Amino acid sequence: MNTSSLSLLTLSLSIASLHVFAQDKPMKADHRYAFTAMTVETNEVRVEMEDVLAEATFCKFRFKVTNKTNDYVFVDPTKFKVTMGGAAMAFKEKAFMVRPYEKEATTLNVTGGTNYHHETLSVDFADGFQLAPSKGTVAAVEEFTLPAAKNEVSAGPFTVNLVKASQETDRTEAKFNVKYVGSSLAIVDASKVGVRIPAGQVFATAKSKSKPVVLSGGGEDSFTVTVEIPGKIADMQFTTLTVLWNETFVETAKKPLVVDQATFAVDAARTTEINK
Repeated sequence: MNTSSLSLLTLSLSIASLHVFAQDKPMKADHRYAFTAMTVETNEVRVEMEDVLAEATFCKFRFKVTNKTNDYVFVDPTKFKVTMGGAAMAFKEKAFMVRPYEKEATTLNVTGGTNYHHETLSVDFADGFQLAPSKGTVAAVEEFTLPAAKNEVSAGPFTVNLVKASQETDRTEAKFNVKYVGSSLAIVDASKVGVRIPAGQVFATAKSKSKPVVLSGGGEDSFTVTVEIPGKIADMQFTTLTVLWNETFVETAKKPLVVDQATFAVDAARTTEINK
């Protein structure tokens, strides 16, 4: 064998030895895997998962849900099924609600394992997503008069009580408390309240932009009906007002919302970057 061939063989063996050494080099104790961001979308929701990191002692990521509908979306992370490194794990974060056309974000932490430093991660949303239609059954609660002839009216699972009221020439305020005793879900939207004067004209509440409140069985809420009417139309100090509930009290029910499973892949470039 000539000198050049021997040198080439020596160099090849050296490179091979270095390659084996590099493969056998143990990872640092705090080595992290970074996973690619995932988005799962349905007609009802957009679910975004980013900044997904896994180390020996934790695995966490940012979780954002956008509600694309006029209904209410309920998310319970404790019902998700998490698989990491072939083992079943979970989340323990609290359930939350996403209002129509709004978004909510939180950080989810994987629990139930002793080591989270794995290259495989998937989340089956199972029955962790539910949707409650905003157009449910409207409760025909009896009209209420001011000054009050009685302090309580009810219909079906709703009971409404007058807490206090004041009537001035051009402004009336009445505070009410509503209790829902049904077994499903209630939506109380005080912006739907109207007030009629004896002449027949109907005026919307001045707080018509207030957000609806969602109640479960036994839940209560207080709201204020504010009416502003020019004194030249009616002096409300001496006028009987009729409170029209319209679609203020609605009973609805949750139904399952199916969201496809998310399977994450390691982002090799980012993993290398964060472990420098």
